Amino acid sequence: MKTVIYINNDCIQIVYGQSTQNGIKIKSKESVLLEEGTILNGVIIDSEELVAKLLPLRTKLKNVTVLIDNSNISVKRITTPKLKKNQMQNVVKNEFGFPLDDDTFLYDVNLYEENTENVAICCAVSRDLVDNYISVFKEAKISIKKIDVAVNAIIKFVELNEELHNKTFVLNIVSNNSMLSVLFEGGKYLLTNRNRLMNEDDTEEYLAEIVTKLSSMIQFNKSEKSVFNIHSSYYLGLDEETILEMEDYANRLEMGIEILGVEDFTYSADVEYIYPSMEMAETKKDINLYKVIRDIEIAKLDLDKKIKIFACVFFVCAIVFGNYGKIRYNNYILQKEIEEYNEFFVGADSEEIQNEFEENSDARQERLDHIYGVVLSLEHVDRENNLTKAKIETIDQEMTDKIELELLKYTDQVITLSGKSNGELESAKFVHRLKATNLFTNVSYTGYDITEDVDSYVVDENGNIVQVNTDNYKEPYQGEFSFTIEATLKAGGYKND
Repeated sequence: MKTVIYINNDCIQIVYGQSTQNGIKIKSKESVLLEEGTILNGVIIDSEELVAKLLPLRTKLKNVTVLIDNSNISVKRITTPKLKKNQMQNVVKNEFGFPLDDDTFLYDVNLYEENTENVAICCAVSRDLVDNYISVFKEAKISIKKIDVAVNAIIKFVELNEELHNKTFVLNIVSNNSMLSVLFEGGKYLLTNRNRLMNEDDTEEYLAEIVTKLSSMIQFNKSEKSVFNIHSSYYLGLDEETILEMEDYANRLEMGIEILGVEDFTYSADVEYIYPSMEMAETKKDINLYKVIRDIEIAKLDLDKKIKIFACVFFVCAIVFGNYGKIRYNNYILQKEIEEYNEFFVGADSEEIQNEFEENSDARQERLDHIYGVVLSLEHVDRENNLTKAKIETIDQEMTDKIELELLKYTDQVITLSGKSNGELESAKFVHRLKATNLFTNVSYTGYDITEDVDSYVVDENGNIVQVNTDNYKEPYQGEFSFTIEATLKAGGYKND
């Protein structure tokens, strides 16, 4: 069972049926009226109105065929060498004269005859027109299986009527004040002509206008010097009485043309639902603009995927080669340093320098061992690991060979450091370096020389020596100088722990 939806200026037409060997079988049909101005010449003007009318139908509409019509849709019959349908795209573009890179139109073909060559009906449709229909049906939650054009439906309908296969005739579809005329030569589609009827029906002027349009088709056929002459003209959408009046009118003009109605077809279509009922006719390789758009989107996604994969591969390669280059560069620098160190240490003073280096290392390790021993022997070591080995080593790193630590105490977050330096300024500098470690919330310092034993200076927050006792002011002492520092550890861990 096939469901076809056709939307004209007045209503939504829905036909349920199928094409059989005995003709088109319509199971049921229905229509939904639209507000004026919702659709104009097949173009969706008011999408909200259209969605509102389609939504109540969504439960019974699935995998539908949407039939569209517009005066700007181009349809041609072409003959090409034997090609597959997916190879016809560029041929169709050339046939319509569009650039190959033009993506404003969609192209598809109906291959209805294949022997040693292809005979196809090809169409070019504005992509915006099709995209708007897809958006409306998506919003109305109705799935689409196929999108076809009205002229192709007419061509398939004629192919279904065997008695028309070799005839040359005009098929006219009259709807309200418009008429679509399709010329077939030897049963093959040739061209389409659209006309607006200006006169009121049931008048002599109305009949004369329709006959005039037919006369234009006859003149065109003769001007092309075709071997086929038009013998008949079918009118779908006119009642039997009007058909008889037209036949009489044509006979008076001695046109030599048969005027026939829809009942003269072997397989007739419902006149009221003429387009959707014609679309019941099927071919194996039919026009499907919905599939064309889907294939374009899939190809675009594949291209985007390939671009992303290429970008990832390029990025990974850039990282690998960049790191390789960095490693090579670092190895080069390291090798140069090793050569410089080797050249330095094999010199005349190398033994003296190495001995001094070993003595300094031994001294520092002895000092650290002493500090660790003091800390580990304390009964009140912070069990939350606030005073750690890393912090102790940080304090030790700020000492120089001009600082000699004699005492370290740790009580309630406060570290007390006592020792000697090579001068009052060296002690002050040591305090400043301790502050810069950012381990402490407060660092206070008291210093005095060994001989005088008089408090004289405190270091401010910038590491500068400030005067405390003006009565005992004197220049900073340059000899062996004792100091005491109380530093309060910050709560919590330490980034280097």
